[in-house]
Parts: sequence; C-alpha cells; structure tokens
Amino acid sequence: MAVLCVLSCLLALEPAVTDGQVSLVYRQSTGSREDRVEISDVALPTGAVLGISITSGETYRIETDAMGGVISCSFDFPPEGTSWKALREGATLRLDGTVQHRSVSRTFQIDDHPWFESAERSLQAYALSAPSEPVRFWMIEPYGGSAYLMAGRIERREQIVVNGRSVPAVRVVIRPDGILAFLWKSAYWFDPVDGTFLRSQSVRGFLALAPTVLELVEDRRFVR
Repeated sequence: MAVLCVLSCLLALEPAVTDGQVSLVYRQSTGSREDRVEISDVALPTGAVLGISITSGETYRIETDAMGGVISCSFDFPPEGTSWKALREGATLRLDGTVQHRSVSRTFQIDDHPWFESAERSLQAYALSAPSEPVRFWMIEPYGGSAYLMAGRIERREQIVVNGRSVPAVRVVIRPDGILAFLWKSAYWFDPVDGTFLRSQSVRGFLALAPTVLELVEDRRFVR
C-alpha cells in the first residue's frame, strides 16, 4: 500500500494527543480502483500502537516506543497469502511468517537508524522541524518482506488540493538510500501546523508502475 507504511516512522497522528485514540480516514486510489484506509493511533505510557485497515485486505499493527521508533510490526494481506510479524532487537530485524504463500524467516542486520514502518506517521515530526539534512530510517517493504535503508528529505512548502480543498503543505520525498535512489521515490505532504499527514503519491512496492494516491477525507480525532 502507499502507506509504506508503509507505513511507516510515524508516532502520533496528532502531537497534542497523549492518552486517547486518533482516527483518520483516507481514500486510496490506484488507477480506477478506490479503497478506504482507516488509521487509529492509541497512545500508551511506553509508546503507541498504530492500526491500519484497508478495504483491499491489508491490515497493520505497529507498536512503537516513547521516541517513535518501531518495536514490532504485524502485516496481513490474505488475498496475496502474506502474513508476517517483525521484531527489532538492537541492530537486528527479524521477520517470520509467509510472503506470497511462501514461508519465510529472515534476519536483517541494521545500524542505529530508526525503524519506520509508516512513513505517513513517522515523518510528521521531521516535516515540522524542517531540518536541512535528510532523515534516514529502515523500512520493511510489506509485500515482499525485505528491509531497506531509506532517506527522506523536505523539498518545499506548497499549496495542494486535498479532498477538494486547497491547503498549505510540506512536501517530503523518500527514496532508497544509495544507488537505488534513482529507481523509486514517493512523495508525502504534511500539514505545516500540526504535522497531520494529508496526501501521498507512490507505488506499491519498488517495482509497480501504477501510482497510488492516498488522500485525507475524514478527520475523527478525539481524546477520551
């Protein structure tokens, strides 16, 4: 999904919310297909749990620590026979489950960069701080189950149209770090005031051709 995720990275949808649930609804368009994406964020004393549900069949559960780094991520996509869970242990990511109906057990050696599994979520603080240097982070591409080092950079502030309204936004572009940077990129737009993720344009995985657009259509944020 566009939520590269995933997801992701990504971790309170509204920085002011500390003890409640945040719910945002997005429209995901790929060619003529449209799906509904619901994102919920429950804050915990030790971090947060991010839930993502898509009508095309994908679901995510992402647990983060108090600093926003991902501790664990579960991804399920029954239509493609993919269901895995990944855990971070220091400089190691371990992924177990199935990918496209094949059993997998993979270990990725990573460095001290954070693990973001939802760029829409984890890049919010970066977009608000507006640093000149890129942010680097690890991400698991959910449909193939491989880990990549990514780099994100703020390109500019601009007006965009979100659900029929023109709004200001901060544009952040992410790419694989290193020589793969020329093969794939994804653009994300965030609210310059509170960091809310507004829109993205990307492709599913690193090889797909049809762009996927994710656009905010409903904001149901509340504090219990």
